[in-house]
Amino acid sequence: EAKARALAKDEPLKGEVRAKYLQGLEYFTNGEYEKALQVWEECRKLQPYNKRILDSIDEAREVLKKKR
Repeated sequence: EAKARALAKDEPLKGEVRAKYLQGLEYFTNGEYEKALQVWEECRKLQPYNKRILDSIDEAREVLKKKR
């Protein structure tokens, strides 16, 4: 995970990843943080160095941490 963060860069979300990312964003907006995190983790498998995906994962984890 540290390697992914060190190599992270802004890059476009491609095809299936874009659709999944937007689905995660919808979950996040609706307060379904665990679902959003799950979807974004799937996105990360497809684009492991995408900064937007990594930042979204961090944000979802932070919200969930505060809720516990």
